[in-house]
Amino acid sequence: MKLIMTPIEKDAYLVLEKLEDNRQPVTGPQIQELTGLSVDRINDAVDYLKSNEALSTRVYLRCVPFNFSTISVETKGRIMYQKVKEQA
Repeated sequence: MKLIMTPIEKDAYLVLEKLEDNRQPVTGPQIQELTGLSVDRINDAVDYLKSNEALSTRVYLRCVPFNFSTISVETKGRIMYQKVKEQA
């Protein structure tokens, strides 16, 4: 059975994939370079992943236009990434 994902879920999966590859916290500009996504799409994907406890964020001053300063993948995010990858 093919997994059907919304555009935000697809972007979130791409963010998770790049975080898994990197294995260290990344900044907004870094994840933008790695994914090629716009700021708005990254912010939506990060909000979705954060609400699912798939990643953690840190917020410092001057992170605008991103809603975070750095993001890093959590265990739930690794599990989510592996499940989606297996169904692809």
